[in-house]
Amino acid sequence: MLPTTNQPPRAQVASGGARPPVPGGPDWEGEAPAEPAPGWSELMQRCWAQEPEARPAFPQVVGELEAMLGAARAAKRRAAAAAAAAAASVATK
Repeated sequence: MLPTTNQPPRAQVASGGARPPVPGGPDWEGEAPAEPAPGWSELMQRCWAQEPEARPAFPQVVGELEAMLGAARAAKRRAAAAAAAAAASVATK
């Protein structure tokens, strides 16, 4: 968790190795919100790894985010199609 200081968070991370709590992570207080996409919290935790070598490369982050976006869009399309089918079914009865 980031300590309370007069430094901005980026300075705390750079100089002191502080890391913000990630929803669902061990330092998160309270109930974690739902992930925007499956794998998002885990990706954030890897991006904030203490050791730079453990962090994913930027092209890998972009690829994972693009995959999450594609999956979220596909899920949204499936939900819209299911809702439309349900509405059509009700309308024909």
